This record gives sequence, structure tokens and C-alpha cells, in this order.
Amino acid sequence: MMSNLVEVVAALIWDNDKFMICQRPANKARALLWEFVGGKVEPGETKEQALVRECQEELSITLSVGDKFMEVVHEYPDIKVNLTLFNATIAKGIPQKLEHNDIKWITPQETSNYEFCPADEGFLQKLKFNLAEEKMDILSLGEMESYQNSLNALSPYVGKMRPNLARYLIKKYSNDGDTIYDPFAGSGTVLLEGWVLGHTVIGHDLNYYAYILTLGKLNPIEDFKDAERKLIKYKRLAEKKAKTYKIDDIPEWVKSFYDHETLKEICCWIYYLKQKKEWFLLSCLLGILHHQRPGFLSYPSSHGAPYLRTSKYPETLYPEMYQYKNVYEKLYRKVKRSYSHIPHLDYTVPRKVMLKDATKVSMNNQHYSTIITSPPYMKSLTYARDNRLRLWFLGVCDWIELDKRISPEKNMFINTMKKCFKKWAKVQHTGDKCIIVIGDIFVKYGKGRVSLSDVMIDLSKRYYKCLEIYQDPIPQIKKVVKGNTNIKREIIIVLERI
Repeated sequence: MMSNLVEVVAALIWDNDKFMICQRPANKARALLWEFVGGKVEPGETKEQALVRECQEELSITLSVGDKFMEVVHEYPDIKVNLTLFNATIAKGIPQKLEHNDIKWITPQETSNYEFCPADEGFLQKLKFNLAEEKMDILSLGEMESYQNSLNALSPYVGKMRPNLARYLIKKYSNDGDTIYDPFAGSGTVLLEGWVLGHTVIGHDLNYYAYILTLGKLNPIEDFKDAERKLIKYKRLAEKKAKTYKIDDIPEWVKSFYDHETLKEICCWIYYLKQKKEWFLLSCLLGILHHQRPGFLSYPSSHGAPYLRTSKYPETLYPEMYQYKNVYEKLYRKVKRSYSHIPHLDYTVPRKVMLKDATKVSMNNQHYSTIITSPPYMKSLTYARDNRLRLWFLGVCDWIELDKRISPEKNMFINTMKKCFKKWAKVQHTGDKCIIVIGDIFVKYGKGRVSLSDVMIDLSKRYYKCLEIYQDPIPQIKKVVKGNTNIKREIIIVLERI
């Protein structure tokens, strides 16, 4: 039987716009997950006194405790806690790793790059929502609703549009019955949120990983019990095939990420999921291919772009991170998590994504009332390079050639957009909206250097008038090329067909 409710406190320690997070040690419950420093309230202590004591014991700092940020109740298998998080600052001392595995200072935008203890999820949501309210400068984007849709987290995609932004734009600029069209679908956020809101959605992308991921989001298995049954079926098939599967021809760079028995199982699972067009389950599997967290299949590595982190997590110190990992067990947990916050979905609503070039797709006799898209601008992100391991498992081996097509240089990008505006104008009526989300960068255009948003307005002026321009600060870690700090925000251009 669960023990009585335990009072626990934690500190949201700020240093300007960053706050401290701590990684739990490998030998304790919830190993290597990130948390806010704190601990149990002892008899006779106030919550503030307990927090000061815990920070002295665990970090060797003197804490200045501020107001209460948030309070939650969470039940773990081993303990039920009433957890209170306080705003705080360091009054004296430099944080020491006396009990934790690691310490980081991060911004609210960066929280999604770390796996936190489940009890902290409510705090993270509030941090992100506060950031949207305080820092959003979107011609007054208005209040962005606090919104969760776990289908948006099937698999990572660098530079994807925020779901609540996509949702806001759809609700503000489309009408009931409008078809939502995204010609550069990427991770499928616009199409998924359009479907959630009851719209017919259609889109395409040249990136095969983006195409598969969007198929997965638009075709989730309706019931988790059905997903469980399918997982059991494919477990039998994949594990049987893995017993005789040969990996001799697999490139060494791919082999370097996995225990070989795990790699055999991954290949067999992907074989059957592709063969049976199980896009949702396949997307979930792609989402756990690499990371250092316990729920993933690889040796310790990064989650976005695939880089091994063996120097930070050497096998001699972390042997458990290099052992065989059963694909079914990891995938089952991933699929279950994917059902945690699914909104109501109407499976009768038409939805379609294609592996097509936005400039060449046939659009005869069609009407797309609302276009919302974020084109891959000016090689700001290298989508194929950053997803090269997932692409390899999907059968795309030449990521360098793919990047030339989906991460275009300036001239190619401008020519692409010129063709797209002409094509889109043919399928939109007067008053229809075309919304472009683009990086706030300056480029050489005509006789001078102008903002990319001005280039878009100029390219489209024969067919569209500009209604509004918004600006939206963006997380640098997710939106720019490594080492490039020039893109600090995105510009949202709202065009209307004339």
C-alpha cells in the first residue's frame, strides 16, 4: 500500500534568464533524470528552511528563497509526494556536485532537451507558458493557450514549428471547413494541429523522414489496446527474423551506435513496420533510436543530430549504457507515452501527406483556403545531416545529396519561393490566407541587404498583399546551425490573396 503523502521542496534557482537543473545519480531511483534540487521536509522545519538545508547539503550553497512558483502532487511507484517549487537565487557559494551526477544552467526554451523526473512536468509546462506570455512579441500574438498533444513528440525534428503557434495561426486565420495546406510539412505540426481542429489537411515534403513522421502523426492507431496487440505481433516476427539476421553489410558508422544484437532487432522491426505500413509505430521507433537516456536504444549519444557521447559516458564507468536493449520493451513504453495526451481526433476527416517537391506537385482544380508553412530557408538547418541515422534506417543512405535539395542555398531558395507563390496563387481565392514562418535574417537582394521577410513580400506582391508581420523569439539550440547565433527570432508573415 502507498505510504502517506510526503512533503518535498525544490528550488527554481535563477541566474538572470537561466535556471539550474541537476541530474540524479545513476545509483538512485529515477537514475540520470534531471530535477530541481531539493528534498524532504523534516519534522519541525518550514518548507523554506528545508530548502535552505537541502541546498547546503547537496550543492554547498546558501540559498535565498523567494515566492512559491507552483505546487503539485505526484505518485511514483515507491512514494507519493506533495512537491512545492520555490523561486530562489544563490546568496553565497558556488554550486558543487556533492550528490548529483551533473549540473546545468538552462533557459526555459531548452527544457525539452533534457528528460526530467515525471513530478516536474507541471513545472516545465508553466515555465514554457510563462515564457510565451512574457517574451512573445507577435504583434501581440495574444494569449497562447497551454496545450498538450503527445503526438507532436513521436520523434525529434530540429527546427519544427511550436504546436501552440501552429494552433494559434490556424484558429485565427482559417474558417470552419477550410482546407489547411502545408507545402513544406517538415515534422507535420501544422497538418496534425489542423486535423485536431477539424480541418481537411494536405501537405508534402521532400525529406523521407519528415514524410514518414507526418504519416505517423496523421495515422495513429485509434486505441492503445490495438497498438499493444500489434506490438506483440511484430515482436514475434522481428525477434524470430533477428536470430538469423546478418549485419555484415551495415556501415561501420551505424554499427558504432548500437549493441549488435539490438541493431539486428531494430533492422527487423523497421523491415516489418515499413512492409505493413505501420507509420505510427515506425515513427515511435524512430523517436527512440538514439540518446543517452534509459528509454532509448543506442549507446550514449545526442537526441537531435546523432553524435556519440562515449567520452562523457565511457563504458568503463557506465557499462549498463552499452548493454543489449530489447526493442519491444523500449518501444512499448514509447508507444504508451505517445497516448498520454492525445486530443479528440475525428478519423473521418481527410488528411494526406505526399513525398513531393513543392514546386512540382500537381495542383489542378484544387482550392486551399489557408496555407501555413515554414520553408527550409537559406540552409539555416541541415535537415538530412541532422537526421542521417534515422534516414539510413529508412533506406536513404546519401544524406549529403538529400541536404542539397531540402536545405537550399540562397539563390535556390529564392527561386523555389518565386515558383511556389505563383503556384499557390492558382489554388487560392481572393481573401484566402498564406502564412509564411521565416527566419529573421538579412540577405543580399537587388542592390542591397534586406530582411528575408521583405524578400518574401516582394516575391509574392504580384499575387498577395501583406496583412500583418509578427516576430517570435526562438530557442537558438533548436533553430540555427551549430555556431551560428545570427537567427534570434522568426518572422511570421500573413499574406492575403488579392
